Amino acid sequence: MLKYSPLLLSLLFINCSFWQNEKDASIEDGTQIVSSDSSTEAWHKNIDYTLADSFKVDKLRTYSASWNSACLPMPIGKFLLRNYQGEPGYDYLVSNFDSLTSKVSTEKEKSAGTPCSWKQKFKSGFSYSTNSCKEGSATYEIHTECTDKRALIQLIDVLFYRSLNSWDSDSSNYAPILEGPGSYFSIEKNDKGFYDVEYTIDG
Repeated sequence: MLKYSPLLLSLLFINCSFWQNEKDASIEDGTQIVSSDSSTEAWHKNIDYTLADSFKVDKLRTYSASWNSACLPMPIGKFLLRNYQGEPGYDYLVSNFDSLTSKVSTEKEKSAGTPCSWKQKFKSGFSYSTNSCKEGSATYEIHTECTDKRALIQLIDVLFYRSLNSWDSDSSNYAPILEGPGSYFSIEKNDKGFYDVEYTIDG
């Protein structure tokens, strides 16, 4: 029996090496979607794929390597949910930037109860305003200090993904393919050279 010991030890060593290689390969496979950019490399680690919108996840995976986090943080976590409840634009700002003011009414004539038009300022030069004074209509604006238009395009593509929307030729408007009711988004450069987003959301 002893004369077979070297052979048995050799087989055991080969078998262990094989399983270690398999383990290493599985680890490599599991990290292929990680960007080389350390600021965006961990975005996918805490996603509940059973609740996430697969289209949002796919878009974020596509954009992750080139995402400009210095301009706009990635919309991760709850913003990737299939059935997100709330106004994504405002919630995104609240989640990523400290507020400088509370909600300030911008109504021309004061109304009883909650103002139908208000504005709020955030750090890093961001502000958010909304107007729902006209019945059945609500408009939203996000003012930024971002000079990278592509960053706004990517944010809208993920945060406000709409299966029935598409971008126009210069990627300034994200609107329904067929004219009519729906959600409309517009990216415009302001007088200071920064990009702002104006939008209306249907449903």
